[in-house]
Amino acid sequence: MKNVQVRGLGQLERVLKRDADRLKRKLHAAIRRAASSGERIVDKRVPKAFGELKDSGVIFDDGDVVSIIYMAPHAAAAEVGSRPHLVPLDELVRWVKLRGMQALDDKGGIRKSFKRSEGPTTPGHARSIGYRLRAMEQDGSLAVTAPEQIARAIQHAILVNGTVPHWYARSSLPELRADLDRKIRQALKT
Repeated sequence: MKNVQVRGLGQLERVLKRDADRLKRKLHAAIRRAASSGERIVDKRVPKAFGELKDSGVIFDDGDVVSIIYMAPHAAAAEVGSRPHLVPLDELVRWVKLRGMQALDDKGGIRKSFKRSEGPTTPGHARSIGYRLRAMEQDGSLAVTAPEQIARAIQHAILVNGTVPHWYARSSLPELRADLDRKIRQALKT
């Protein structure tokens, strides 16, 4: 605890304002540091295909509020899911090809394990696409249109059912809160 001697209410008011301003700057800096580490926390849970969603994360600081915002057009749909809608086929074909390649191991079989850095949705989706492509093989070869056929089936399913939520931000909240709490406590000690 710090002792302060003041002479009169005017000086007390100035000292209190100075101390409040100093505390506000410390807390804002702590919140800013928490946002920086928070973006990395959320990034671990962001669905990764081509990296657009993960790469779209920005920290917005207007001086009063600090926010972590994912700017990709599909950020909200990836978080909370979406209602039925028509997805562009070209993007789905690219996604099917990517997931199909990720499914293969170095011997041409379906991979059993994936690195954590490949994203939370990769293993299940990659294996699913890999098995679908395998089922479409005839005499060891695959039709050139196989990825498009799978993409059309996915497009139809999204048109009928929408998409499921991934809750990448919501599932990060406990870790974000703990990190923010640590950083604020640390700032208050100094």
